[in-house]
Amino acid sequence: MGVVRSATHGVLTGLVGPFGERFPGVSLAAREMNSLAQVEALGAGRLDVGFLYLPPDRGPGDLEAETFAEEPLVAVLPAYHPLADSRRVRLDAMFGEPFVVADRAREPGWNEQFREACKGHGFAPGVAVETTELLVALGFVAAGPAWRCFRPPSAT
Repeated sequence: MGVVRSATHGVLTGLVGPFGERFPGVSLAAREMNSLAQVEALGAGRLDVGFLYLPPDRGPGDLEAETFAEEPLVAVLPAYHPLADSRRVRLDAMFGEPFVVADRAREPGWNEQFREACKGHGFAPGVAVETTELLVALGFVAAGPAWRCFRPPSAT
């Protein structure tokens, strides 16, 4: 099975235990993969199941898709940020902030969902960095204003 990184923190943990109890003779081989790679591997028969963000421009075709879980959008802010101590941060309060987001080329579904959420709050996000690596994203956030000189990748 293919799994996007975010699924390993909740969705997968709630699934593996009950699956193992119900099917004790079945072994699982899980592989962390971005959504686009999972769609391709599922289509080619290299995966039996995938937990992913379905890309909006690529329907499942011969694949059966089902919403398994929904995740909240979470803001990660440097400690000195004025909103860092807030228990909840409204998305529109982030207008004008530089965003570090999932790479559009590898996670088009997540990226599109994020952009649509911002649009629903009346703004287009200023994307400064796109990455699929959580530690890279956290590093840019921790660096704060020092990385704001980076420009977003050109839209394709």
